Amino acid sequence: MEVHPELRRAIHLATELEDVARLAPEALTDSLTEIEDKLLKVLADLPPPRPHGEKWLVMSRYQDG
Repeated sequence: MEVHPELRRAIHLATELEDVARLAPEALTDSLTEIEDKLLKVLADLPPPRPHGEKWLVMSRYQDG
C-alpha cells in the first residue's frame, strides 16, 4: 500500500513525542507544529472527493405559514 511520505514522517514524529516531552520539553511545541504542518500538507495533496451519483437540491415551491 502506498503511503504519502509526509504522512509516514508525521506518524514517525508523533511516536517520538513522549521522548521529546521527557528529554527536551522546550522542543515539544515545535515538534507538534512540525507534525501539524506535515498533516496539513497531506490533506492539501489529497484529491477532492468525488460525488457518489447525482446530487440534487430540492426546494419546495410552497412554504408553511
